[in-house]
Amino acid sequence: MTSITIPTKILAAAVSMAAKKDVRYYLNTVLIELAKDGTTFVVSSDGHALFAARLPHQHTEQPRTLMIPRDVAEAAAKTRADYVTLHIADTGTDHSLTTGAVEHEFTQGDGRFPDWRSVIPAGDPTGAGAHLDARLSYAAAMAVDLAEGHPKKMQGWSGRWDWRGPDNAAVYVGASGENIAVVMPIRPNALHKAAPFEF
Repeated sequence: MTSITIPTKILAAAVSMAAKKDVRYYLNTVLIELAKDGTTFVVSSDGHALFAARLPHQHTEQPRTLMIPRDVAEAAAKTRADYVTLHIADTGTDHSLTTGAVEHEFTQGDGRFPDWRSVIPAGDPTGAGAHLDARLSYAAAMAVDLAEGHPKKMQGWSGRWDWRGPDNAAVYVGASGENIAVVMPIRPNALHKAAPFEF
């Protein structure tokens, strides 16, 4: 069995960006990815925005992924402990999240989480902004700043936005550089539906 320690604030941030009752069932999860270099990634998405956190090297496992059901991750994230421990079975599909004396068991479902790296824009920021959903953008920034450990009154304001042009996703980067959120733009053909503002 492999055990991975996840800061509770990062799990809570991922839960806040995971979809709820989406027909794309794989989005109703928090993805844990064990990379070949020993890094662990915690990722979630609602289909319009994505949260990703990079944890320090703490495993020697072969690369693999695991999807934690949202309700299990949410229950574990409510602990007052600083960390939760993910226990990954070497064989089979039965795994658990432990918070103190409480164990949250779950079974790895079928399906595959989308290629989350393909959503992150490549290249340098251009400075040219995109039209973003304001509530979604703020929620994404709040998730990153929660993962960074900022107090609630500072969440949503402590990182920086990297703009990649009007047709590209915008990236909110936490101060540590280890936590990001990607927000998809509102496409121009959807903007005409908004009533113009008049004085």
